[in-house]
Amino acid sequence: MTGNHISQKDVLPVGAPMEELFLRRFAEALERADDVKMEDDFRGYEEWDSLSLLVILSMVDDEYDVSINSNQFVKMKTVKDIFEFVVKNPDKNYVRDSSS
Repeated sequence: MTGNHISQKDVLPVGAPMEELFLRRFAEALERADDVKMEDDFRGYEEWDSLSLLVILSMVDDEYDVSINSNQFVKMKTVKDIFEFVVKNPDKNYVRDSSS
């Protein structure tokens, strides 16, 4: 046991919308205390720096198995831009239905 404690407010219910989960993961990746909203210009966050770019790209790759290259990322302005890219470019091996 690692000793990490997850409070009830940190746990999303089964079947929670993908958008809500993505926002939670985005905020956690940046260690952001304030809420993250889809319309946010993420580059305007106080926490945003060059390391943040790598953290977000890594989160997207690890959690959704989607790679974003620098040419694609430079065109993204809002959290929603990143989310929509993830939704439109799912990994073909990513299993969404666990009933198999």
